[in-house]
Amino acid sequence: MLSKNPQLNFILILLVAISLLVGMYYLTSVGIDSSKIPLVGSANKPAPPKYPGKLILKSSAFENMGVIPDKYTCKGENINPPLEINDLPAETQSLVLILVDPDAPIKPFDHWVVFNINPKTTVISENAIPGEGILAQNSYGKGGYQGPCPVSGLHRYEFQIYALDQKLSISGGISKAELTKNMDVHVIDKGVLTGTFGK
Repeated sequence: MLSKNPQLNFILILLVAISLLVGMYYLTSVGIDSSKIPLVGSANKPAPPKYPGKLILKSSAFENMGVIPDKYTCKGENINPPLEINDLPAETQSLVLILVDPDAPIKPFDHWVVFNINPKTTVISENAIPGEGILAQNSYGKGGYQGPCPVSGLHRYEFQIYALDQKLSISGGISKAELTKNMDVHVIDKGVLTGTFGK
């Protein structure tokens, strides 16, 4: 904290500068790269996972970043759209499918959560549970598909497909948080199809 004495303030600033220079000299002399030292507040923040990004999810109902037809939303039949999965890793043992609204006031807001989907699944028909999968709870507290239904404005909706290296030993009806805790270390690739919808 600076004082009201300008000369004392100058001395304090000078001492801090000298301390920093001495610290940098020490780090350099012992071979430590100061750029790799985490900043205050950045510790314990894991780096985001990196996936190959080869997994592809698409739909015959809409293009990536295209408008999701009313049929698959709360304005229509409220059923899931048809989906197609391509380029699954050879070591895939199960799939997880999540539909999330990243623009919702409550984040993340999940509309559909399915896990332990058969790894041989390449096509998901509309109005169907994918490949013998097990339903987890969405953000409505229900198991099943709840279509896009923003209160107002245009929202993005991400259909996220995850390839896992094993089948999960958990029961249906669990929360998304519990599912994520169990699946994260087993994800080997991820694909995303994004649609938009607004009222």
